[in-house]
Amino acid sequence: MKNVFKKILWVILLIYFIVVTIISVLVIKENKYGITTFGNKHLVVIDKENENNNYKNGDLIIIKNKNINNIKTNEEIFLYNSSINNEVTVKIGRVNEVSLETDPKFITVSNDIGYYREDSIIGEKVDKYSKIGKIIRFLEHKWVFLLLLVVPTAILLLFELYIIIKRVVKNKRIKGENNEEE
Repeated sequence: MKNVFKKILWVILLIYFIVVTIISVLVIKENKYGITTFGNKHLVVIDKENENNNYKNGDLIIIKNKNINNIKTNEEIFLYNSSINNEVTVKIGRVNEVSLETDPKFITVSNDIGYYREDSIIGEKVDKYSKIGKIIRFLEHKWVFLLLLVVPTAILLLFELYIIIKRVVKNKRIKGENNEEE
């Protein structure tokens, strides 16, 4: 029975460390806009604002960087969209126009009156995974990170500190008893 309990504990610890590692990588690899980025690929989770016929809330979209020189009219593109209060969201649109002769280069997108400079372009869809985005969104949440990583680490550190203090006190007590006997 004791052996089975140990095996179950090891499996739970292994799963915990895998989840904590995934959370850490997702959080560490976020760019300045809060999008997880690995090299030239980005992980974008579709929210209610971006829901359409192709994408549902909670879909995970893998996006590959695309240079403005390679963008074609009527192509679907993912963009960083900055609001008046400097909040950045992801926008999905079809390219109306690509202007390469101007400085800075820009594109216009269907259903939008503005234009997007080259640094606002995230790229094009490479792959889509339904519902996995909800898991990613949950794991990237700051409270999950706090509860699964920071709090257990703090508890382990405090426990180790308690053991060290307990040993120091015990050693002093033993040393004191040895001095009294002499």
